[in-house]
Amino acid sequence: MKRLMKYSAVALALMLFIGGATFVSARNIAEYDVVMPRFGGATYTDTLTKTNQSRAVNNNGSIGGGYKMNCAVYWGSDKITENYSLTSGSRILIPYNEAYNFVDSNVKLGMWTGLTTYVKVAASGSWSPDEN
Repeated sequence: MKRLMKYSAVALALMLFIGGATFVSARNIAEYDVVMPRFGGATYTDTLTKTNQSRAVNNNGSIGGGYKMNCAVYWGSDKITENYSLTSGSRILIPYNEAYNFVDSNVKLGMWTGLTTYVKVAASGSWSPDEN
């Protein structure tokens, strides 16, 4: 009986450890459905918590009117990645300038069109501050 209790306790501890490790390493993913302002005005997603040192992912589903969308990841008002340009249906990986500084930080995706775009442009897709 004592042996059964001991093995049960070890199995329970192992399950909690594996389950806890899975929870801690889970990445955050959010969808966006935005209308970007004219003439290069930016719009931002809500913040997500960065959980590891991997790259960000922007998985665009559509961009209206055949336009291109520019994007970068921000920490508050500070841009922490380079600017990237994508077309409708593109999936891009976005490396951080200093990823190790932003783990456990709340970051957001900024999106904008070109300065000469005189119409509002709709875009939808999903993004994550972590690739994996």
